[in-house]
Amino acid sequence: MDNEVLIAIIGATSVVSSAIAAGVFKLLELKKKRDIKISDEEPLTQIKLFENELFNKSEYWINYTIKRLGFEQGDRNWIYETIMHCKIKSTAMMCKTFIENNDLTSLTNIRFENLIFTLMSDIVDEYNDLILEEFEKYFGKNKGKKIFDLVMNKEPTKSSQSMGFNVWHSPSITYMEKSIKEHCDSFYPNNVEKMDVILDIFKCTIYSAHTHLFKTFGNFNGELDYLLLT
Repeated sequence: MDNEVLIAIIGATSVVSSAIAAGVFKLLELKKKRDIKISDEEPLTQIKLFENELFNKSEYWINYTIKRLGFEQGDRNWIYETIMHCKIKSTAMMCKTFIENNDLTSLTNIRFENLIFTLMSDIVDEYNDLILEEFEKYFGKNKGKKIFDLVMNKEPTKSSQSMGFNVWHSPSITYMEKSIKEHCDSFYPNNVEKMDVILDIFKCTIYSAHTHLFKTFGNFNGELDYLLLT
């Protein structure tokens, strides 16, 4: 793919993904107020949390959205799809398990917050572990680890300003942590209402991941190509 075309795709995708992510975060306060008002008439139950888009649209995002926003066919596209697949799958699966294994109404506010922050950390660890495992299966153990270290964790240096996905994505993780902390400290009728908003915050980081992956690939100056060819 020509550099001009790639830059155009990155730009367009960044605008769309950033707009969606910003929109979701801006709507969280309105959603909180709306849900609290509605809860006076029709309280949100824990079982209804499974109706959140994070669960009922995760397969659609994996099977269709990822492929529409990917690169040309080949290893770059496989890497992109694998990272997004693992991130969506881990987030949805671990959030679902968290809700299944905890009675949210019986948790104290402090206990709920501690468990949520543990969940956030576990999700990041889980999708990184899954991505590394898939890379080593696909490319072989040594090559897979090298590609993982480059694509996921590379820090910028004087000789190479390119950065891995986790570096690009870290501001979203930080913003997610701050946003969840703010909602945990805010008034809600119960932890079920809090969890509903927190699921939307997790969903927002999935949207932003598309942008950060395109930025990751757009800034490698032959480093990834070299590893793929060796």
